[in-house]
Amino acid sequence: MRLPAKILTRFFVSAAVIFQAIILISLSAMAKSVEIEWEDRPEAVAYEVEIYKKGRKIGTTKSPSKDLKANLACGKYKVRGRIVTRQNLTGDWSELTDFEVPPEPVVPEASATSEAPVTTATANPKTLLAPVNLRWSTSPDAVFYHLIIKDGGGRAVSETRVRRNETKLELPPGAFTYVVKAEGPDGVMGEESLPLGQIEVHSAQLPKPKFQWQVVGRNLKLNWTPQGPMEWMIRVERKAFFSDKWTEVLETQKAAGTSGQWLSPLLLPGLYRLTVFVKAAGWLDSAPVTKLMEIRPTSQDFAER
Repeated sequence: MRLPAKILTRFFVSAAVIFQAIILISLSAMAKSVEIEWEDRPEAVAYEVEIYKKGRKIGTTKSPSKDLKANLACGKYKVRGRIVTRQNLTGDWSELTDFEVPPEPVVPEASATSEAPVTTATANPKTLLAPVNLRWSTSPDAVFYHLIIKDGGGRAVSETRVRRNETKLELPPGAFTYVVKAEGPDGVMGEESLPLGQIEVHSAQLPKPKFQWQVVGRNLKLNWTPQGPMEWMIRVERKAFFSDKWTEVLETQKAAGTSGQWLSPLLLPGLYRLTVFVKAAGWLDSAPVTKLMEIRPTSQDFAER
């Protein structure tokens, strides 16, 4: 159960008297119960209180005690008060004090397999993103809902404002949390949803890389289409003619976001084995793709010997 929100304000109830008022707001699905309490003054036999909304007075009441209870709709309000003495004299009106009645908070929808609000999804190996569907309870006074998603480090990765109590978005592999806040009339924001919603996006193995290769003179050339945050790992091994032993010639890495091409340094004559795979954070490395090729000696190679 949520405790009532407490807003501390201050009234001037006469030219010389200052008292504090505490505004208590209890939220329920049926009504918003607002309780205004203040310090009792010995010279007062009653208190007059006025409540305003959007510049218009919506109610005036006289309370014989140091509190007032009212049911108010979600929105922004102003309140002021003054004392009434035994001689039926009144003090000066206090200054208008702002307060808000927030919308009812929402609750994230629990998954079908758990009572906890956990949403799971599996990322697409081609886009490296997973479609995630989120739902939460409705708030009767909500005009919009604010969805805030944070990563495992508590950093906000997505903030969305939607009209319905559901939304669809795409996320990379990882663990995330989310909260939803209802926004009522006049832009009044409700409390964050409880319990904390959780999202688990599972990764899969990346698909085998697709590329074109060719031997250009004494160089090996590769071309591919860059896709998402994938890094390309390239390894070249050489085996001399009439030898059974492969020796690594080079291994290089092409970072994500760079051009989709690579040209090797000059290679010696021999048999070559090219191995290429791709990797990305949070994913299983792709299966390697292996190509065999041959660089034959030229007449210039024999002349140099």
